[in-house]
Amino acid sequence: NITTLRQKFNWIKEERDGMRQFFENIPVAAYRNTGGPTGKFLLGNPAMVKLFKHETIEGFKKSPVSEAYQNPEEREQVVSELQEKGFVLRKKLQLKKADGTPFWGAITTKARYDEKGNFKWFDGIIEDVTLEKEYEELLISEKERAQAAAKAKSEFLANMSHEIRTPMNGVVGMLEILLETKLTSEQKEFLLSARYSADSLLILINDILDFSKIEAGQLSLEAIDFKLSTTMDVLGDVVGFKAFEKGLEFVIIIHEDVPLNLIGDPGRLSQVLINLTGNAIKFTEKGEIYIRVSVKEDRADDVMLLFEVVDTGVGLPEDRKVILFDAFTQADASTTRKYGGTGLGLAISKQLAEIMGGEIGFSSELGKGSNFWFTCVLKKQTSVQEQIVLSQNIVNTRILIVDHAPINHEVMREYLKSWKCRCTSSYNAQSALQALKDAVKEKDPFDLALVDIEIPNMSGDQLGEAIKQDTKISDTILVMLSASTERGDTDKMKSLGFSAFLTKPIKRSMLFDCLRTVIGISDKGLSKTLITQNRVEKIRENMPVEIPPMNILLVEDNRVNQKVAQTILKKMGHSITIAFNGKESLDILEKQRFDIVLMDIQMPVMGGEEATIKIREKEKNTPRHIPVIALTANAMKGDRERFIKAGMDDYIAKPFKKKDLVNVLLKFPPES
Repeated sequence: NITTLRQKFNWIKEERDGMRQFFENIPVAAYRNTGGPTGKFLLGNPAMVKLFKHETIEGFKKSPVSEAYQNPEEREQVVSELQEKGFVLRKKLQLKKADGTPFWGAITTKARYDEKGNFKWFDGIIEDVTLEKEYEELLISEKERAQAAAKAKSEFLANMSHEIRTPMNGVVGMLEILLETKLTSEQKEFLLSARYSADSLLILINDILDFSKIEAGQLSLEAIDFKLSTTMDVLGDVVGFKAFEKGLEFVIIIHEDVPLNLIGDPGRLSQVLINLTGNAIKFTEKGEIYIRVSVKEDRADDVMLLFEVVDTGVGLPEDRKVILFDAFTQADASTTRKYGGTGLGLAISKQLAEIMGGEIGFSSELGKGSNFWFTCVLKKQTSVQEQIVLSQNIVNTRILIVDHAPINHEVMREYLKSWKCRCTSSYNAQSALQALKDAVKEKDPFDLALVDIEIPNMSGDQLGEAIKQDTKISDTILVMLSASTERGDTDKMKSLGFSAFLTKPIKRSMLFDCLRTVIGISDKGLSKTLITQNRVEKIRENMPVEIPPMNILLVEDNRVNQKVAQTILKKMGHSITIAFNGKESLDILEKQRFDIVLMDIQMPVMGGEEATIKIREKEKNTPRHIPVIALTANAMKGDRERFIKAGMDDYIAKPFKKKDLVNVLLKFPPES
């Protein structure tokens, strides 16, 4: 037994000596102390003595715990946390050494209790984190500097936006006004070129501003009701002309299961499509370009759509694919590159696609073309989807499609079949004539022929003339499809016996109403009137948009912008009064009653926001509320909200066009 006891004693001594050796040799400062206001250190290892610059361990033990803290408040925080949780985990505090030298320490400590639950002492470690704290403070300082720089950049962008858009408004507005005056063909050509250049410059300005907004995290999306087919129709007008100028086929295909009434940002959606389609046109010398819209994932409340822009252009080499979506990067980076551009379009498109909940990508083969695609998530409108009401004179109509491009047949067939028409395809004039004659022999003649103007061997107008000269098939209704309209085209088509003349890209709704109109006219035996795109639009609208004459106060300090707005509004029949600043507008409003105020933002003497606030203050005790519209070059994130908060009713960004003014005036008709 004595031997066993001696063995246990030796084992305990070895364990104790080992623990003491470990405690004294670890490089981390370790301690044990008592709690309370007069707490003392019971133990401390050499690292602890060294950290606090004591000469001996005994000297360290004699120093009160309170002397280790620079701030008594911080010691109280540690005590309070220990009482509440029983431990403190790496709490950073301001401590001081025995000679008074301050430093930052991270304390980790835990309370120890006996078997009965009575407090005994605190065990803990302290790390010198002075360098870590300096890095933290440096990071905070750098973060504040970055935030200040971002704010300065945002303010600079807002100012740049204003300074650039203000003169651009004058350029675009004056060009639009000039184009509505009597012009020679040469003058019109010059003006159209100038407008195209102005639009291109505006696109470049918007790209730079958008990229800067994305970098600053300030780009946001609208969530508004829109109709996808209308958005795509407008897109077709924008990019189709450029494609046809190069002799390219261009079509837009929307699959039948795609919901049309959606909620999202149609402007940003169009921006991505314009960027992708613009690139396709730029890098395609011959062949075709088409946009296809299909459903990738259909859910209860929203839908993920897939947009594809396919071309038969130059394609991309493998080594350029990786960097294609980087900003300021071109597929051809050489100084002698053939194609222009900033390289911003695809970088912005990538960011926009991701912001819209989707992604972007492409497949390409050098020399054979590319397929650029992106997805986006759009909410469905809760209202019932608008349906085209089919009349009996369209259903079961037999139609011949005459076009040399297979992609155009695909589009037309999809449209016609959705309206329950019967359609047949023909790729040249000879086969078209034969198909028409065979149908008569089979006693199932074609009611109508959609004829492209450019078909092999015989042009579309020559085919139309041949059809009308053959008495067996001369009753066929003819609709001409063309990529461009030249002066005299409509008169020529009418003389050849065509009933309608539509410009590519053919819009689904436009084609439907055109067919319904020409077949209706034929059924009723009415006199032949050539149905053009403009005439179809008027038929669809039933009546022109009419805005009652309004008394408008225009508050604008820039004389060119005054002239633009005044000329547009006067041509619409409105009465205009001009104020050069907010103070002058208040004086005028005291003496005269107006239906609406168009208010610039940045003006001398008094700006637009301050003037609007004063207008609303004067209206407080009256039933009168005059609509105030912000007419401004400020187009950064938060501007709209700021203007509305000031009491403004709506917002038009410069450079504005006639349609922008029309739309806002329609929202705020004059009081009766």
